[in-house]
Amino acid sequence: MTFKIFRITLVVCYGMLLSCKNPNQKTTLITDEETTEQEAKITPAINVTIENEDLQKIIQQSIDLPELQQYFHSTELPERSPLIIVSNNKIPTSLELDKFGKKVQILDVSKLKNKEQAHLLFSTIVISENTASIIFNYPIEGIHVSIEFAKLNNEWTVVTSKLNEQ
Repeated sequence: MTFKIFRITLVVCYGMLLSCKNPNQKTTLITDEETTEQEAKITPAINVTIENEDLQKIIQQSIDLPELQQYFHSTELPERSPLIIVSNNKIPTSLELDKFGKKVQILDVSKLKNKEQAHLLFSTIVISENTASIIFNYPIEGIHVSIEFAKLNNEWTVVTSKLNEQ
């Protein structure tokens, strides 16, 4: 347990050190319309193109988060497979994600059969060169997830994750 905490602390500190190294580093903020100006100031960002490879790795790790798996119920409820992610102009439909041995469907909200259909809804994605933050919901289960990532040796690692039932 102590080693795990040390490793997480080391990854976070390394990520922060690398971020401080380049004050002109580009940061991407993708968020929903409800983000306030104050929240945007907390995470200063300019809109730049995200590397799809980085976004793909981060989103894949997000949907594979161990604490989240118990809420999918894909075996008991086969209608929840394949997994659906609402694009909301945040998630490119070109991403190649897999879940339950099937390709994840990335759909516009208008393509859902109904609002009660199982889907993930990403509200915030913030990616910089060496850190990333993701916030998303799984409305059918009332789950709210926030995840912090750090990039170390060109690999994205989950640093912290928080899952709340609403």
